[in-house]
Amino acid sequence: MPETRRGWVRIASNYVRLLTTLSFGLVLTPVLFHWLGEAGVGVVLLVGANIGLTAIFQDMLSNSLTRELTTAYLSGDDARFRRVYNAGVLLCAVVAALGLAGVAVVQACLELLEVPPELMHGARVFLLCEGWSTAVIALTTATMNMYLATHRFVWYNFWQAVCRSSYLGSALILFLVVGVKDPGAALRSYGELTCGFNTVFYALGAGLLMRMEPRLVPSVRWMERSTVRELIRPATWNGAVIVALNLYERVGSLIMNKSFGIVGNAVWGPSLQMSSYIRQVGQGMTFGIDAVAARIGATGSHAELQRFTRHMTRLHGLVAFPAGAAMLILADPIIRAWLARSGRVDPALYTLIITTTQILAVAITSRAVSDCWERILYGSGHVRRYAPLVLVGGILNPFVAGALLLVLPGAAGETGTPRFYSPALAFATVFTFFQMFLLPIVGARCLRLRSADFLTPLLRPFLATLAASPVLLLGAGLIERWTLPRLVLVGASFGAVYGVLAYGLVLERPERTQLLRVLLRRKPPEATDRGP
Repeated sequence: MPETRRGWVRIASNYVRLLTTLSFGLVLTPVLFHWLGEAGVGVVLLVGANIGLTAIFQDMLSNSLTRELTTAYLSGDDARFRRVYNAGVLLCAVVAALGLAGVAVVQACLELLEVPPELMHGARVFLLCEGWSTAVIALTTATMNMYLATHRFVWYNFWQAVCRSSYLGSALILFLVVGVKDPGAALRSYGELTCGFNTVFYALGAGLLMRMEPRLVPSVRWMERSTVRELIRPATWNGAVIVALNLYERVGSLIMNKSFGIVGNAVWGPSLQMSSYIRQVGQGMTFGIDAVAARIGATGSHAELQRFTRHMTRLHGLVAFPAGAAMLILADPIIRAWLARSGRVDPALYTLIITTTQILAVAITSRAVSDCWERILYGSGHVRRYAPLVLVGGILNPFVAGALLLVLPGAAGETGTPRFYSPALAFATVFTFFQMFLLPIVGARCLRLRSADFLTPLLRPFLATLAASPVLLLGAGLIERWTLPRLVLVGASFGAVYGVLAYGLVLERPERTQLLRVLLRRKPPEATDRGP
């Protein structure tokens, strides 16, 4: 398959998955508010944040195995591939066990968190079920990552969307069909049903690939200690990056809980979820580029990798900047349209969630762009160079948040004051500084580029977004009573104006020609140029 077509297939399947899972998330949160109430949603989000901390090893291994499996698969050495794959399976089993041990620690510490007494038992059961789901995901990581290593992006995205449907499907079944009313019982049932769905779906996804690729059936005789050690080295550095990124998001949830109680989680969770959709827009471009970078590193030239970096940076800016601008300016009507249907959101929470979302939108827009750089640097073998920088930022973030809690105005536990937004302000400030200004300096040295070569491709997408933003500002200033059709109209108008500006200002001539061929349904000639 030509490189250009391969890239567009990857991106298209990514966006289908992201739009699907985004729809699940947009529906799930109002359903949970209506079903479980404010306190129940706060518990779900708090438990999810703590499970996220125990799942660091799984994230670390998943990101690390992509490059190792891809290079081993492309080497053409069957014995080498079997050793790497089976060593990865062994590490996955160890990580699954560590995750379950982490859940036991969180269980022991659950009493220290601000959980309503009537929900404590439900929270414990939900925590156990989420811990088991995390262990299942870890156990199947090596096999599921082979979808990426073999460039079966469509299949991988399909299974990820199916697995993500378990949360919304479970909530709808229990709420609408079974009719579980008591919040404590609802938490228990929700955890048990999602756990069952996750176990079945991940087992099916891994089993299907093993059937297509019989050599993926784990074999103890290929699990060699030397290969395990070989995989651990890059995983350690990649783990530093995962730890740092979790410190930004997960620790913020803990700080909000200890400083402002379960209300803090009821604000932080939806705000982080909504602002994270900015990153998901960028992930349609990002997902799989570590495997592509690894392939270019193995079979291509250094100059090709440099071109790929500039190209993907521009495309990430193309999608991330307008998404960030829309979230920043239209956060008020978006949040109200999203949560109003639940009917059980305290009106006082709206302002807190809206402001927190706007602050986090700055950080998540930066992350949507910097994800591209990190994945390319990792795929090309430079994780040791940039990981310490990312880790320093992640460690610094909680301290900055704590300092802001001490110096910003507001009484202890009081909401709506500048002090209440300390974790979000720390996240936005520290993350943007480290990821958007310091990371390009390190990345430029790794790829033998100038720092400006990392940032210059973002200039045109930024200017196009800036030029189209008055459409959003005009809508926000003129419309006093928002409805969903009006919100859609303003968003579509902004998208149309930005699309015209992006076509003329951001896209390169070959891309404009290719886009016209697609719109006019003309068959393009066989592509030989580089792809996304």
